[in-house]
Amino acid sequence: MGVESDWLDILETADYKWDGREPPASEEAIAALASFARRDLPDDYVAFLRRQNGGSLRYHDFWYLWLWRADDIPSWSEAYGMTPNEIPGSLILGSNGGGEAIVIDMREERLDRRYPIVAINFISDGWDDAMPVAPDFRSLLFLRCELLVADED
Repeated sequence: MGVESDWLDILETADYKWDGREPPASEEAIAALASFARRDLPDDYVAFLRRQNGGSLRYHDFWYLWLWRADDIPSWSEAYGMTPNEIPGSLILGSNGGGEAIVIDMREERLDRRYPIVAINFISDGWDDAMPVAPDFRSLLFLRCELLVADED
């Protein structure tokens, strides 16, 4: 698999609330998504898809993520006008339940396949309005209450 899957066990703890959970993605769906993205998918995201194919996730009442099914990402990206053609190097994973898409920034190829996660408003012009969220997919899931901690630099 290339990535250990124990880190995904945190998603089974009581702090994480799943409002919807999909069965694992098929290998065909994962390959089709990589083809759509025009790049190998991050290992941690593939490990997640092999465990479950998206779902709605809350951490207490601090944050919410709606992670789209791998099969839905191409058509839903097209519906929002946010495909890798319109925003080169992007791959939408889902949304924050509001006006922002949660996006893997795959503009620069990385040998370790650890791509940053950004939020892009669904009505934005693309990368100019991207807001950094996490250094990679695994870190996105580990944000939890750290989203509420002020930057003290």
